[in-house]
Amino acid sequence: MNDKVVKARYLSEPQNIRFAGLFTIFLGYTPYDTILETLVMQEYAYVEGDDLKLTEKGNKELHRLAFFCGVLITSDDPLPLRLSYVDPDN
Repeated sequence: MNDKVVKARYLSEPQNIRFAGLFTIFLGYTPYDTILETLVMQEYAYVEGDDLKLTEKGNKELHRLAFFCGVLITSDDPLPLRLSYVDPDN
């Protein structure tokens, strides 16, 4: 009776929005204005001329949230990260 309980991992809505914005900036695009304003206000990103850049805090948060999503970001190449296999039939 020692069945392991597998807890579902997912991001909350604010984390999901933050991850989308951080990932958008990471890829070199501009997120929606409301998301961008929040990221700049919370010091995850900053505007430098016409460019958007992630702060160190933003870069760490991007990698943390990506890890929770099962994505490993190495340099410019996001790769799926397989942490464990859960058999869908069980």
